[in-house]
Amino acid sequence: MPVPPDRDELGGHPLVPISVVIPAHNEESVIGRCLATLRDGAADGELEIVVVCNGCDDRTAALARADAPEATVIELAVASKSAALNAGDDHASHFPRIYLDADIQLPIDALRATARSLTRPGTLCAAPAPVFALNGRPLVVRKYYEVWRQLPYMTEDMVGTGVYGLSQEGRARFDRFPAITADDQFVLQQFDRRERFTVRDQHFVVYPPTTLRGLLAIRRRAYRGVAELEASGLARHEAATGSGRRLGELARSPRQWFAVTTYVGISLYAKASARWRNSSRWERDDSARRSAAGEDI
Repeated sequence: MPVPPDRDELGGHPLVPISVVIPAHNEESVIGRCLATLRDGAADGELEIVVVCNGCDDRTAALARADAPEATVIELAVASKSAALNAGDDHASHFPRIYLDADIQLPIDALRATARSLTRPGTLCAAPAPVFALNGRPLVVRKYYEVWRQLPYMTEDMVGTGVYGLSQEGRARFDRFPAITADDQFVLQQFDRRERFTVRDQHFVVYPPTTLRGLLAIRRRAYRGVAELEASGLARHEAATGSGRRLGELARSPRQWFAVTTYVGISLYAKASARWRNSSRWERDDSARRSAAGEDI
C-alpha cells in the first residue's frame, strides 16, 4: 500500500495511516454503503481497510472486494464478531485503529478527527458522535431514540454504537477480544472517563430499526451483553450512570411524558424478555438493512 501524503491539503493536519477493521456477517445490503462513505475523499494509502466476513452465506465478501479492491477481505467460517475483531487485528498494521460495524456510515473527516484525537497524550479511546437516521421509523422507535440520546451514556464521553477507535497504548490495555456479545461495552470499560474522548463536532450515521420488533431484538441483545460482561469480571471501570435521574428530569416536562413512557416501557419489556427467553442466539435487526437502499437521514 503506498505511503500516504504528509499533510491533509484541505485541513492542514498531518495525515497518518489508519487501520479500519470491519467485522461483517451477512451484510451484502449495507457493506457497499459503508465502504463508499469511508473511502470517499480518502488519500491514496491513507486507509488500511480490513473487512472480516464471518459466517457469511451471502455476497458480502464478493461485494467488499469489488467495492474496495485495495482492502484486505478475510473470510471466517464461524459467525463470531469477537473472532472477526481478533482476525482483523491480526492483519491490521497501523494505529490509530478504528473498529467499525458494517451497517454504519463513517465519513472520512470524522475518521480523521477521531484518529487525530487518539494521537494526543492520555487519549486512549475515542469516537465521533452518532446521528440517528429516523426518517420513516414508526413513532415508538423515534420516541425511544429521542430519550436514549439524552441519557448519560450518549451525552458523556463514550464509545460504541457502531464505531470506536483505539490508540496503540489503548489497544495494549487488553489482549484479545473476548468471546462475549458486548464488545463495545467491554472496550468502554477498559478506560476511565479521562482516557475516553468523543469528537463532538464530527458524526457518523446509525440506522435504527424500522420496526418495534427490530428495536426489541437489539435491546434484548444489549441487555444480555451487559449481564454477560458483568458476570465475566472483564470490566475494569464502571459504565456511565445516572440514567434514572435523567429520566426523572425529562419526565417533569409534560411534552416528554409520552417519549419517556415509551422508552421505559420498551426498556422494561426488552430487559425482562432477555431473561425469560434465555436465548444464546445473536439477535439483530434486519429491518434497517432491508430498507438500506436509497435511505438517508
